[in-house]
Amino acid sequence: MAKPSVNRGKITSANSTHPTSKTAKHIPVQSNTGHAEPLSQSDLVLAMKPAFATPEIKAAFAVSDPLARKGLLRLRQLIFDTAAETPEAGRVEEALRWGQPSYLTRECKTGSTIRLGVPKGARFALFVHCQSRLIPEFASAFPAWDRFDGTRAVLFDEPAEVEPIRHGWLIKRALTYRIRPPLETPV
Repeated sequence: MAKPSVNRGKITSANSTHPTSKTAKHIPVQSNTGHAEPLSQSDLVLAMKPAFATPEIKAAFAVSDPLARKGLLRLRQLIFDTAAETPEAGRVEEALRWGQPSYLTRECKTGSTIRLGVPKGARFALFVHCQSRLIPEFASAFPAWDRFDGTRAVLFDEPAEVEPIRHGWLIKRALTYRIRPPLETPV
């Protein structure tokens, strides 16, 4: 079975060369389910679209803290949703880097790697390359909204802290880091 991928803003099978080709297969993406209580790991895994690229990546989300797991999965979904809305980023590849789920734009080479993990100072985090301008620009665009680990991560303690517009903006900038225009802050 081919691995799902994001291609030109649509999620298609890996054997498709273009989203409108006859072999292209749309894979539906489920949005946040809005549960007040953390979902069980099996419920979250079943709800995630696209499927995990490898069993090792799936295992990386099996953290013991249910709120951290829910937050990491929410960030993962936001990365795929944002990639689907960002055709210039091309296909987003999910891989393990330093034992953490990572998201790369390997084919187009338009972006900077995004990683998800559990840092020492928070429940979960979204990591970017520490020598990039991503976190300083994000902090400038959204002052006093988030906690940071220097220039390398946005820190979270609760899944509800993941905000699709604000954090989606950061993810989009990371996916298009090498091709994007100068900083534009959202209105």
